Amino acid sequence: MVHADPDVSVAAIIEAIHGFTNYRVKYGKAWRAKQHAIAMLWGDWKEAYGRVPKILNAIAHFNSGTKWCIHSTGRQEMHKGSMRLVMKRAYWCFPQCVEAFKHCKPVISVDSTFLTGKYRGALLIATGMDGEDRLIPLAFSLVEGENNDSWSWFLHLIHRDVVGQDRKVCIISDRHQGILNAVEDHMEGYHPIVHRWCMRHFAAIVEYTFYKVNSYFVHRWEKANQQIASRPNQDL
Repeated sequence: MVHADPDVSVAAIIEAIHGFTNYRVKYGKAWRAKQHAIAMLWGDWKEAYGRVPKILNAIAHFNSGTKWCIHSTGRQEMHKGSMRLVMKRAYWCFPQCVEAFKHCKPVISVDSTFLTGKYRGALLIATGMDGEDRLIPLAFSLVEGENNDSWSWFLHLIHRDVVGQDRKVCIISDRHQGILNAVEDHMEGYHPIVHRWCMRHFAAIVEYTFYKVNSYFVHRWEKANQQIASRPNQDL
């Protein structure tokens, strides 16, 4: 089941086991069985993250000009008989994308998405746009989460590897405080970054706020009408 669908739910596994054994296993046991099956098929989480530097190094070897770096926590853990540094962040960008950005609008959109799994974290992404409004991925980073330090680290690398010293760009993003603080960090020898808010995120915030406020007043109005209906002869 896991090989056919890695996202199969634990509940579905429990029902499948019950279907051919007539025995209902506990949730924890089914969850551990799924994790064991994933490890057997694709390796465990620690091994997968441990292969990240090797994978990036192989990409750089076969795609000359690829820039990447690993930022460790400084802490070491025992793994298969040897001490290894614990990875905190990973960053990479491809030379084809950097070259393409030279011919694109001086605008970079940055955003993130949370990661699921054992170690969580976030994937940071920088995207450019060409003259025909087609998106070009510029740089990626695996980080421990969205905060001041991770966004500052990511934007500094973008400034160094993608933008360069001779170009001034505008960063478009949501209102995450880590991004707002990072764009204020000036790199010596580079143009300052101009920042603007993403209107899609802004519109979503306005829509959500209007929905919450409207729901509140609708609820209060309905409650007032119910009180009036229940006590028609009393002054409220």
